[in-house]
Amino acid sequence: MSNQKAIHVQLDRLAEQIGNFIQYWGFKKIHGQVWTHIYLSTEPLSALQLIERLKVSKALISLAMNDLIHYHLLIQTPESLNKKNKFYTANPKVFEAIRFVLETRELHMLKQVSSEHLLLRELKQKTKNEAIDDKKLKQLGQMIHGAESALGSLMRLALVNPNFFLALNSALK
Repeated sequence: MSNQKAIHVQLDRLAEQIGNFIQYWGFKKIHGQVWTHIYLSTEPLSALQLIERLKVSKALISLAMNDLIHYHLLIQTPESLNKKNKFYTANPKVFEAIRFVLETRELHMLKQVSSEHLLLRELKQKTKNEAIDDKKLKQLGQMIHGAESALGSLMRLALVNPNFFLALNSALK
């Protein structure tokens, strides 16, 4: 196998594993594969190139790219704005993009969970329902609060410039 072929095979394997990882967080595997190929590319890539590389349908690539654009993970190149064949790069501000995803997806879901928990707690108090364990309902509320705190901390961490930690790590070597 040639070196070029070996690189492409390994890139596909890495993209697949990133796809598997990101799938765990509620995205689709294709999102991770597309992002990996674009992120690691030395040049902007088009949907047509990704279709060829990943051997998937135009519809699947289109949906995945639209999602990644929505979450600020991909950026269309200025040179291709008014052209039929659009080219994309990965957002170089990865931490900002992750923070945007946390704010628009996870925080929204967690607020819904918290709201439904509060409504159930209030309803239980009014109806004196014995089918729901008070202690466990309170513990669930504490877990929800803990998740909200952890998410808040993670979102604040996304505001930290990672270059500080990279420089610190280099200095310690």
